[in-house]
Amino acid sequence: MDISHKAYANLHQDLMEALYQLDISQISRLRDADEMLKEAIPDRDMRLFLISNLKRKDNGSYHWQINIKGIRNNHQNLLEEVTGKPFMKPCLFIRGGNSEYIRDSDWPEILNLFPSAELVTVHGAGHWVHIEGQDKFLGAVLTFLEK
Repeated sequence: MDISHKAYANLHQDLMEALYQLDISQISRLRDADEMLKEAIPDRDMRLFLISNLKRKDNGSYHWQINIKGIRNNHQNLLEEVTGKPFMKPCLFIRGGNSEYIRDSDWPEILNLFPSAELVTVHGAGHWVHIEGQDKFLGAVLTFLEK
């Protein structure tokens, strides 16, 4: 989803750090997390998406459903170029029409690694396609999976 095979600069480190530094022991409602992250993550939709990974335990406290520490500690590895033998099975690349992450010039090299790949552009969406163009994103995924 709006990422290709190429290496990327240090993307979203600020978001990861904000989530990592969030003191979830001080959260009694998700609204608390939203308020605590306002300064570090001004975009409300982004904050709500990120805090959707907080889940309530039986005792009422919260925990991260995702491995925040693991993602933070390995973030740089996730940004490295993908290399190796071509993946021959069908796969779907979805990009935001307002995003620069997958450019038209990337497509020939993507097809070298993923010869059966399809590309869908969600116009009007940026990098966070699944948030900014949710209906079109889900439609593209369902269409691909139904094939």
